[in-house]
Amino acid sequence: MAVDTSGWQLIATFPDTVQASIAAGMLEDHGVPAIVGPDRMATIYMAGTTWAQIPLHVPAGHAAKARRLLEQHGDI
Repeated sequence: MAVDTSGWQLIATFPDTVQASIAAGMLEDHGVPAIVGPDRMATIYMAGTTWAQIPLHVPAGHAAKARRLLEQHGDI
């Protein structure tokens, strides 16, 4: 399933979906909506972990707050 990220900004990338999901959960706990993925390489190759980075998107209006939170929590 394709993820529509129009109007959203790429805020960070992670080496796997677990780390990206943890960061997304932290952002959501602080009122920042977040989308993890899509993890195209894992979908294509049926792999749990790939060499492709996993993107994390937030609405453009939340980008500054998201970056600040990710930096404070050591995620970026």
